[in-house]
Amino acid sequence: MPSIQQVREALAEALDDVSSVEVYPTIPGNANGPAAVVGFPSIGYHEAMGNGLVQYEIPVYVLVGRADDIEAQGKLEDLVSSAGATTSLKAVVEADQTLGSVVDASIVDRFEPFDVGTQSSIGYWGGILHVRVWAVGT
Repeated sequence: MPSIQQVREALAEALDDVSSVEVYPTIPGNANGPAAVVGFPSIGYHEAMGNGLVQYEIPVYVLVGRADDIEAQGKLEDLVSSAGATTSLKAVVEADQTLGSVVDASIVDRFEPFDVGTQSSIGYWGGILHVRVWAVGT
């Protein structure tokens, strides 16, 4: 079974296929938007008997700078769209649901927007992509 670090890195590598976004495999002190930040997962250890299947729910924080509100919202729409081989974070994750053979399966479950946030005096539009990942345990 892969380590938490391996799962987060594999997810970040998949997200990196969207060239217009800066991907962070761990939570940084500061992020430059547009950004996809792989958060720390919640973990379900007993999805099958004997720790046979582990489920991770990994938040991916999607941030776009809002210097131009209309442009920023358009960028966010592209990033969280369900389609777009080079623009959609969901599409690139689900293009290889094994995340480079690191896990057994993964899906992007949903996107939840959050109110405009501020990091280092910079306003952001954004939200959380919820990625579910399954790995066979031992």
